[in-house]
Amino acid sequence: MTNAQLKKIRNILGKIPRTVILTHFNPDGDAIGSALAVFHYLSAMGCRCSVAVPDAYPDYLAWMPSVEKIIVARDHPGKAADAIMNAGLIMCVDFNQLKRLMGMEDYVRKSEAPKILVDHHESPEDFHDFLLSEPSACSSAELVYKFFVALYGKKYFNKKIVDCLYTGILTDSMGFRIGNANAQTHRIVSELIELGTQYHRIHNLVYDTNTLDRLRLIGYCLSEKLQVFPEISTALITLSQDELRRFNHRVGDTEGVVNYALSIKGIHLAVFIVERKTHVKLSFRSKNNFPVHTFAKEHFHGGGHFHAAGGETKRSIDETVTKLKNLLPQYEEMLNGK
Repeated sequence: MTNAQLKKIRNILGKIPRTVILTHFNPDGDAIGSALAVFHYLSAMGCRCSVAVPDAYPDYLAWMPSVEKIIVARDHPGKAADAIMNAGLIMCVDFNQLKRLMGMEDYVRKSEAPKILVDHHESPEDFHDFLLSEPSACSSAELVYKFFVALYGKKYFNKKIVDCLYTGILTDSMGFRIGNANAQTHRIVSELIELGTQYHRIHNLVYDTNTLDRLRLIGYCLSEKLQVFPEISTALITLSQDELRRFNHRVGDTEGVVNYALSIKGIHLAVFIVERKTHVKLSFRSKNNFPVHTFAKEHFHGGGHFHAAGGETKRSIDETVTKLKNLLPQYEEMLNGK
């Protein structure tokens, strides 16, 4: 983002516009952390802000400051529409394709308000007036931090903001385990700690406050549903709707399950396949040089990052597994690091 663009944004913010902050469906820690960080930052400037998401956020984020103010469009479609159409500024974070708003996109297209997009996914759609896009960044929260600092330095930072940003970076970097959680990421985290975030408290709230049902679900995934294919360095886990109900599934309970499969020695690709009401969702994680974002885009209408991506299909779980088993041998050399 150029100095001229930043100056225009400062002029817009100087008018204290009513602002709506939007993020994608199935919002994760980076989406909610980035959106709430913007909410608290602009609120500190005096802007009237609201956050709208297409559907529910995970239970493990229910502690986040002002999360209860988020408008869930699935439950309150009229309220979400009003927030967008009455906004003088639209902030979009952690997505770059309007279809990921799952029903709110038409209102964004109709709105004449300036639109700022801050995101770290590849190939952004051209719907924005101002863009901060760095696919090499490990999280959108990292970019939101850089955006704030470029605008006004650290003038408006407070503990709520830094807690939200740290949560976004922590979760999207998988606990700082992926390669693009680089020196810049750790410098930003150091700044957030100096500004007051209690990283140990957030880690506990995100990762160590499981329900008994969730732990039993994870145990079931590992003991009964894990399939390993050592010849292609791949592991996968599947869950049906019936199995989710059996363990009283709540939003967020399957977060991170795919990482257990990836943690197996010698596994370079992990796939988690879960049945939803209208489709089957796939989560991909990889090590070494297997580009799951390309694989998801080419075969499962998805995308994401080099080592972390998602996709979906209208096939059944069994049909999806069969398709994977037929596809993956074509990638044997790459999966085995040859």
